[in-house]
Amino acid sequence: MLNGYINLWTIHPPDFSIKEGRLDHSKSEYYKNTPGVKQAYPELWKRINIPDGQIIWCYTDKSDITKTGIIKKRWDLYLPVSEVIQFVDDMVWNRILGIKCDVPPSLRNQWRDESQKKFPSNPATAKVYEKECYNNYWMKKPKTGSWWDELFVSRIGECTSALIRHPVREDCIKNEIRWCC
Repeated sequence: MLNGYINLWTIHPPDFSIKEGRLDHSKSEYYKNTPGVKQAYPELWKRINIPDGQIIWCYTDKSDITKTGIIKKRWDLYLPVSEVIQFVDDMVWNRILGIKCDVPPSLRNQWRDESQKKFPSNPATAKVYEKECYNNYWMKKPKTGSWWDELFVSRIGECTSALIRHPVREDCIKNEIRWCC
């Protein structure tokens, strides 16, 4: 497990404060528009022992933040690792939600390398192989029998988020900036 301090980033609408108030998930675009979230959140909150859902999802890698063309506020945080409730494997979270998203670059590169070795002179077959790898990845079953049992990880890696409590202490906020486009 990590010790010390950690940099995290979180993105929210400009009128939302991570420093005060209470979260109302029913106002969140993610909550309203992402399939499976309304059903999954109560189980998540139960598993982290935060029944009222007062948590903030944070990026552990700033380069994972994508610009969407919608004006947001980015909060740059620096806080003790002990304040992270859990680190989440984002790919497992997507499996729980039933969403097939893009896979981590390392996995995509691995499949590309394998396909080029297996089919060096047939790019079309190599592409089919990569697509099969992607489909097989999403068809995998959890080792433990439940994706919920594999959601939390002890270390930061590719596709890892951090859950922290809301509100966030002022001394943990390094910066808040307008984030757009």
